[in-house]
Amino acid sequence: MCLAKAYVRPVNDCPVPVPATPGTTEGTFLLMENVTRLEIDGDDLTVRSLLGATQSLHARVASIDFAEGKLVLQCLEPATVMEAKNV
Repeated sequence: MCLAKAYVRPVNDCPVPVPATPGTTEGTFLLMENVTRLEIDGDDLTVRSLLGATQSLHARVASIDFAEGKLVLQCLEPATVMEAKNV
């Protein structure tokens, strides 16, 4: 089973979110693998993995590529990625 990967694109002068690994698209960083759910509440997004880990951030969806299983999120302000937690 191939699940989506979520990438984050920080705003200008935004520190790199932690934890972050350089993404496959220039200017993006891997936020989470095995994404099963994206919850949207206005500009507040919560990404959930297959094992229940979550990441919340103040961002918008920049693009979704269903064929590649790739979700790119655009941060709306610096340091918006909140601490990861397991549910």
